[in-house]
Amino acid sequence: LGGPITDYERALQVDQQPNQQSQPDVTVLEPVSGEEKLVPTGEAEPVILLSTDLESLANAPVVLTESNVRPGDTLSSIFSRNNLSYKIALRLISAPGSKPISVLYPRDHLKFVWSNNKLLGIELRRKNKLTLMATYDGSQFSVINIREARRAGTIVKLLKQEIETVEREDLIDYETQYAKLKSTNLKWSTTTVKKGDALSKIFRRTGLSAVEAIAVAGYPGNEWLATGLKPGQVMNIAKSEEGKFAILEVPEKGTAKVRLVFPVEGGYFVGFKKIKAEVQEHYACAEVNSSLYSAGYAINIPREVLDEFVSLFESRFDFSRQLQRGDQFCIIYDREYIKGKPLKEINIKAGTLIQEDAQLRAFRHVDDDDKVAYYDSEGLNMQGHFLRSPIKSARVVSKYSKRRYHPVLKTNRPHLGVDYGARTGTPIRSTATGQIIKRGWSGGYGKMIVIQHGSKYRTLYAHMSRYADGTSVGSYVKQGQVIGYVGSTGLSTGPHLHYEFHVNGRHRDPLQYDMPKGQPIPEQYKTAFQAVVNEFSKRLASIDAPQVEYRPSTHQTASSQ
Repeated sequence: LGGPITDYERALQVDQQPNQQSQPDVTVLEPVSGEEKLVPTGEAEPVILLSTDLESLANAPVVLTESNVRPGDTLSSIFSRNNLSYKIALRLISAPGSKPISVLYPRDHLKFVWSNNKLLGIELRRKNKLTLMATYDGSQFSVINIREARRAGTIVKLLKQEIETVEREDLIDYETQYAKLKSTNLKWSTTTVKKGDALSKIFRRTGLSAVEAIAVAGYPGNEWLATGLKPGQVMNIAKSEEGKFAILEVPEKGTAKVRLVFPVEGGYFVGFKKIKAEVQEHYACAEVNSSLYSAGYAINIPREVLDEFVSLFESRFDFSRQLQRGDQFCIIYDREYIKGKPLKEINIKAGTLIQEDAQLRAFRHVDDDDKVAYYDSEGLNMQGHFLRSPIKSARVVSKYSKRRYHPVLKTNRPHLGVDYGARTGTPIRSTATGQIIKRGWSGGYGKMIVIQHGSKYRTLYAHMSRYADGTSVGSYVKQGQVIGYVGSTGLSTGPHLHYEFHVNGRHRDPLQYDMPKGQPIPEQYKTAFQAVVNEFSKRLASIDAPQVEYRPSTHQTASSQ
């Protein structure tokens, strides 16, 4: 397998500027969790609007739609879901003070304020706290960063002190209205989306008009009904005694959430409802013979649980190199069920990885803002600054060496990186959060990406077959985000990834370098966390035996509302 024929500095000379016409790249990695509200516009707190022309609201109804950030979302994709052009998203992130919204995270929440189908303002909430507000006059945004304003000790003001709090006394109790609507004499139909279906076609199948379908699909927040229908989706559709559209419910497969649309005064409710689910705790313990996955499958541990377990430990442990025959692993986790069917979401509560001379344990912690993190027995975050491998479960085919025989050039030369063998198209992940500073073709590297991680570290990924979306120069990426796919471009004898790790401009062996460890748990949580460690350490020790039969635990059963 071939390495680079050019040195690192020459690779950095590739100068690919971001395309100013392209969509803004805002990266999201971690999974979304938590409940969706049935009433997105019915919150008790007032809705804060920013507008340079608030008088226009006097005689026009205000409509609010909401979007939750999902894995893989960009600001432009969220705008698209709300029938807004990516050019408007670009105007927003170009506005002074818009930094908080330029990088989005799961659980971030965007609220769009409309009047007469025109966008008036946007509100960003992060960790359930108001973070940013912006007003839009049709050509440009005026933005205020709430956190910075409060830090400066100022009163939140914008333009001519024209931030207004609109007291929505006329807000509808949507839960009550929904319950009342369902109690009427509705006629329900259940249909499955077929290939080539449009909402108008589906509505006609259930006795509703295409005109109603167009009105529903064209409403802000309902763009998924126009462009996102997938064959196999189940739709529950209700119509009134008069034969008019009443309710649309679309269950999200593998989750407790149901997409929900029904008519309200001046438009439609667009959102979700959450079905009550039973929570069961499970535990399992297995001994590795050939691989962690085969050991898990042998005692019926679901793949998604094994994936989560590997993700939990991969900053500390290289499963492709360090896992040995005879190693053991144990897991305690929660899973939700609806009518006996398991849902997708997995919550690992504690896990351990046991080798002959070492043991790693991880424990779940939820802070006051409902942010989930995992820490080891000493209270250090399991998510270190760097992943041990940019490819999951890949084999090392060529190690870091100051003198290696090059299979293409037929000569000895330094190989200042690590080669991972994998099939063409295998996802390549950024090993740490950072900013893409180079992307393009570079001699023997072929298609490559260079990422800057703070001021001290850089990583390089070479021989890619193609790049992932959202990886233009200047884009920020999160640890574990897919940035490209394995290939054999440049000087290479077969598909593989050439990975380099740089510290203060110097090459280092990523397999041997002592990577920076995760941050300690905040001081205010240490006492409570130690209690968790003590409890689950005892429970893990009680199942530290190979091939314990996997079964639901009777330790705890609950229901989520």
